[in-house]
Amino acid sequence: MRRRDPNGPLRQHLAIWRINGEAVTALRAIQAGGDDRDDAIEAFVQWSFDASVEWCRVDEAREEVTLSRDTGSAMASARGKRILLLGCGALGSHVADTLVRAGVASIKIVDKAIVTSGVLVRQQYNDAEIGHAKASATRDRLQKIAPHCDVTIGFEDLKYGVLSKLGRDFDVIIDATASRAVAEALEEDLRNDPAAPPILAMSVSARAQFGRVVVRRSPVTGGPKSIIRNAQIACFNNPTREKLARAFWPQPGEVDLFQPEPGCSEPTFQASAADMAYHAASLVNLGFKELANEERDGSLVAFLPNVTSEETPKLARLNVLDPIRHKERNHGHNVFVSQAAAKGIAAEVSRGSRTLGPDVETGGLMFGEIDDSLGLLHLDAVTGPPPDSVHSPQLFLCGTDGTRERSELEKRRSGGASRFIGIWHTHPVSPPNPSDVDLGAMQNILQISKTPPRHTVMLIIGHAATDPEWGVYLYRRGELDFGPRRVRIVLRPQHV
Repeated sequence: MRRRDPNGPLRQHLAIWRINGEAVTALRAIQAGGDDRDDAIEAFVQWSFDASVEWCRVDEAREEVTLSRDTGSAMASARGKRILLLGCGALGSHVADTLVRAGVASIKIVDKAIVTSGVLVRQQYNDAEIGHAKASATRDRLQKIAPHCDVTIGFEDLKYGVLSKLGRDFDVIIDATASRAVAEALEEDLRNDPAAPPILAMSVSARAQFGRVVVRRSPVTGGPKSIIRNAQIACFNNPTREKLARAFWPQPGEVDLFQPEPGCSEPTFQASAADMAYHAASLVNLGFKELANEERDGSLVAFLPNVTSEETPKLARLNVLDPIRHKERNHGHNVFVSQAAAKGIAAEVSRGSRTLGPDVETGGLMFGEIDDSLGLLHLDAVTGPPPDSVHSPQLFLCGTDGTRERSELEKRRSGGASRFIGIWHTHPVSPPNPSDVDLGAMQNILQISKTPPRHTVMLIIGHAATDPEWGVYLYRRGELDFGPRRVRIVLRPQHV
């Protein structure tokens, strides 16, 4: 008898005896209960005096009497989960093995690539599988490891949709493609479906000095692409993370493109099988450990150094705050406002009310990114009014003193992720609707400035003095054309 834990019930485990033919006949007679039962019992007793004991090894795997060797590990939380694995290449082929060994209930693998000779140096395939689909070869390998696991495959082109094609009937989605196109497709799917299943997105740097895992819990504003963008800004703003910033977001000329052989679809990273096994195991471990921690919320980006590098820092973890979400009013873009930008605007509105008066308009510059392809506006940082700005209860004219220098600073300390995108200002006692003066300011930026941008953003904080209401407007060059204007100036006598 055996129990799995000190307070659990006793369970019968299996044992095997080897019995000769005469003893078997006696046992059958005893069981049958015939007239010769007494003789059979005597025969069996006599046999037992001289019987030799032979041990037979039993591979006992029933859950009633066994404990899994990974009990208590981070990957134990994957047991019974339904997994969608995107990509089974350098990272994904290793991750797939880890998942089925952890006891996932099902795994769907999506990859349309085939096995080539060049990938054998670091991916979980063999020479006989060259020319086979990676997804098919992975399925065959996984079914040998865990026949009870439901393994299915797909060959969809993920650049044109993930959740929209594959659904969301999964417990965890793992993106091991390290593909920008797939990340953008996920971002598009999550734009209007923030409650999708939790996502782990894994990648390595150009020479595998670092591995990176994004943990996106549900629901969260934005997908892994937006979360990574926020991590980029955080890394460039922290001098202690300079190596991380340069490894994952190198500036032009800092990293040579690596094209391993003719016909390779796009440049890839340099790493060995040992590098990829290390990063894949560590990143999936980190990811499931975070998902199992119910006390955490929001998103996380973790960077793991390769142990072969002597100068790399220790594990770095960035908790990414969920941005505030608004809707742009001209084109329907989603607007993701960082917590820092929202606090900056609130502080400046309060300062303006205190120093200028509660009915006087104020404003400043905005920095972020306009992503028309995904219909996203990122607002990362704001400033107060430049020194030469004009304030009054009727209007706010944003000055230009120091704006070029501030724009260069924001670009540099975000690694190029954040640039000047427009102007914000308040309407202290009126709704956030653009006035002719506001539209004229936008036209000035788009058509009259020395280097006009393709598009710009205006944010109006309506009823700023009482109940702030945000109005975000994206304007493209050509959308604002007032034509020639005639202005009449009337001089009125002063009344004494």
